[in-house]
Amino acid sequence: MSSLQWLDISSNNLKDLPQDIDRLEELQTLLLQKNKLTYLPQSLVNLPKLSLLVVSGDDLVQMPTAICDSTTGLKFISLKDNPLETTSFQETEEITESDHDRELFEKEFMKAYITDLRERGMHTNTY
Repeated sequence: MSSLQWLDISSNNLKDLPQDIDRLEELQTLLLQKNKLTYLPQSLVNLPKLSLLVVSGDDLVQMPTAICDSTTGLKFISLKDNPLETTSFQETEEITESDHDRELFEKEFMKAYITDLRERGMHTNTY
């Protein structure tokens, strides 16, 4: 399983992920949407090839800043529709999402997803 590159465990009512998920060293795409996750394990920062992470529609209450700030190859992360607690900043500004912002976000997601599919297609053999 250490060569697994794409994992979709969406809609499984998962409450947490295994702490040793970083054993999936080749993982590039991780789809976790529509579960019951309240946090993401710190070990995700140890996935050097992870480029696409989708955790939408879960129960995240904390922003996974270590994952977002890490030096991994993470190109896209989706955290939409989570009850994230407000993070305090030195200067607090109200952030509102317009329809235009959501449309741009969805386009960026689709671009990243299609790129990922193409890259995986190049590396798979057809029988």
